[in-house]
Amino acid sequence: MERLLQDVRFGLRSLAKNRGFTALAVITLTLGIGANTAVFSIVNALLLHPYPFHDLERLVLISRAGSSSGSETRVAPADFAELRRETKIFESVTAFQYKLWNLTEAGETEGIVACAVSPNFFDVIGMRAALGRTFLGEEGTPGRDQVALINHGYWRRRFGADPTVIGRAVNLNGRSYTIIGVMPADLQYPRAADFWIPLALTPQQAADYNEQSLHLLARLRMGASIEQSRAELHQVIARLRQLYPTVYQNRDLALLRLRDEQFALLGVPFLMLQASAIFVLLLASVNLINLLFARLVGREKELAIRTALGASRARLGQLFSSETVPLALLAGAIALAGSAWSVDFIRDSINPNYTKWVAGWERIQVNERVLGFALVLTVAIGIIFGIGSAWRRGHPELNEVLKQSGARSSAGSGKQRLRSTLV
Repeated sequence: MERLLQDVRFGLRSLAKNRGFTALAVITLTLGIGANTAVFSIVNALLLHPYPFHDLERLVLISRAGSSSGSETRVAPADFAELRRETKIFESVTAFQYKLWNLTEAGETEGIVACAVSPNFFDVIGMRAALGRTFLGEEGTPGRDQVALINHGYWRRRFGADPTVIGRAVNLNGRSYTIIGVMPADLQYPRAADFWIPLALTPQQAADYNEQSLHLLARLRMGASIEQSRAELHQVIARLRQLYPTVYQNRDLALLRLRDEQFALLGVPFLMLQASAIFVLLLASVNLINLLFARLVGREKELAIRTALGASRARLGQLFSSETVPLALLAGAIALAGSAWSVDFIRDSINPNYTKWVAGWERIQVNERVLGFALVLTVAIGIIFGIGSAWRRGHPELNEVLKQSGARSSAGSGKQRLRSTLV
């Protein structure tokens, strides 16, 4: 530890002495680390952790087999009723339905996105209201369904985050609904919902096998794999074909993990963006390696003397790392500050009418996961550069270097200046 601290002090003095090299190296690394940190912030929020739901791996979407998007993903209300009875496969099943409605208040009308959800919807995803309460089971009955939950962001924009909004009546599409709760800020599902209302189906609607009008979300039973659940679902469909041959002759259902839905939509462009950022880091690293090697040319005598006195490559690696790790940490700190600003700018500069359709957009930030990623990346770069420098210059030709004359050293300095200029 004493030797390590001595090396760190030596490294810091060396960096302070060579301010031009230090500034150029920090700028180079800042670009590489900053680009990766900023992009990883977006990838982390949109692809790795798009939803804040408990046990997200057990949440699956149920859709018509072969569907990709839009109305093709919807199923009939009678399918919903059949699947709710299949407790062997699912712990619980819920449904939701988008509605493009109007909010009328004080003589002003504004278009909103409302989602009619089964009363058990928030139990299935494991979310509670930030203010007030969620729906009761009996509120899924026609005539008792005129209650509403409000999106946290919409509550702040439209009602100024007024807590007395609980119990207030609002006019949604010509009907009066009482606001009973405000949902947490990180709940953005179903995507773009400004209000949630109970899904109240009449007995006739619930028995309809034809109208494809509902999106289904289910929670798999504990310990059930997605492959096992798919196989069991196919068995259920086969049984339903026997009971209702006309209805289910050409009908099949499929399961898709909830987290994979957004990955299918956004995975390719954002992973390409992350790959681009990695190439920026590689370019920065190559430039920094060239700078380090050019600098090592001027330290050949020092390294030769250290090697002659018994310094191993491991010892030189520690010595060089005491310079490159602080260099990388300084660049990482600047990169994090720049990333935090750029991520906030990206998140807030795009119109919410577009971003509310992207799950996790509001949670794009430099959080603890991003900090951990940046720290590991920064320290790894510093150590790799330190070890690489030791490996590259760890065993110089001692006789040739130590016996150089002043004239030869002067000629060598000219070559070093040319090499540095080219770098």
